Amino acid sequence: VDTFSGLVLTLDNYWSARGMARERAEWNDQAAKACRQARRRDREAVHLGNLGNAYADRGDARRAIEYYSRALGLSRRNGQQRAEGILLGNMGQAYGAMGETRRAIQYHQQALEIARATSDTRSEATELDNLGQAFADLGEPQRAVEHHTQALDITKNLGDQRMEGTLLSNLGLAYAALGNAQQAVECQKQALAIHRRIGDLRGEATGLDNLGRAYADLGQPERAIDYYEQALEIDQAIGDRRGEASDLGNLGLAYADLGEHRTAIDHYEMALKISEEVGDRRSEGNCLGALGKAHAELGDVQVAMDNYWKALRIAQQTGDRRGEATWLGNLGQAYAQLEDLDQAMDYHEPVSYTHLRAHETT
Repeated sequence: VDTFSGLVLTLDNYWSARGMARERAEWNDQAAKACRQARRRDREAVHLGNLGNAYADRGDARRAIEYYSRALGLSRRNGQQRAEGILLGNMGQAYGAMGETRRAIQYHQQALEIARATSDTRSEATELDNLGQAFADLGEPQRAVEHHTQALDITKNLGDQRMEGTLLSNLGLAYAALGNAQQAVECQKQALAIHRRIGDLRGEATGLDNLGRAYADLGQPERAIDYYEQALEIDQAIGDRRGEASDLGNLGLAYADLGEHRTAIDHYEMALKISEEVGDRRSEGNCLGALGKAHAELGDVQVAMDNYWKALRIAQQTGDRRGEATWLGNLGQAYAQLEDLDQAMDYHEPVSYTHLRAHETT
């Protein structure tokens, strides 16, 4: 059992790097069952946690939370405090993905307390960063900047340049949310320089992608396209399928900003195909929603509605309340375009309720 478990744990990093969430889930499930039968509870917890990560990568936060909860119970019984902290942080990420931001913050704060109690400075930086992202989602970008800055200070003392680059990117996104687009660009440029210096191709692709977003926020879609295309070239070269889908989706958004909606549709469709192949449900829903918007801009309202319906079903299945509210609202707008005002009101009323529920639980 230990040999099989060890092999799966070794391959888990490969599957994660390649975006192979289905394989990751299948083999960790087998390993978890084998460890359970052999009463190797410590290893079972690790595989259950990896199962949660696999479902999180597939955009299925509900399933991810189920496995994180099981792993958390085992880790607590085994007295594995550091593992407990990591799992609490992962649960926070999953609840954040579901739009339950305040609940996510509670888990991240618990994880932060454990990291500090066990003098785990790397996890402390990670949880400060996660809290920064959560506060950004709550619409509190200044608090996001404060937490990302604290995380960055710790990471610089650790000498972990890869992590430093990641945190600079996240700080840049927080500055963008604060409306400080120029500071966002500077952070992304610093992050990109670090990833290039250490030869981190995955980080370089992410940095290029985020730099593209920063220029898009500055109202420079042509420049954004240049960075997205560079990111796409790297992600294709290293076989990062999820990154490739993200780049294609962002290219679609940039072309939409230029008013080139048919070109945008071509990119959304390519991104959708990849998202379906790798089983990334959240990305699949976002691509469908983006396709709906593009078709609506072209006057193809019925096609737009078909895509919104598909995106809505995925949001409901994965517990994505924020996405559910967005697609309900877009359906309402589509019915308004068809001058079906009764139907339009039917969809705008649920969206108000969904927003309220999301606010109450976040």
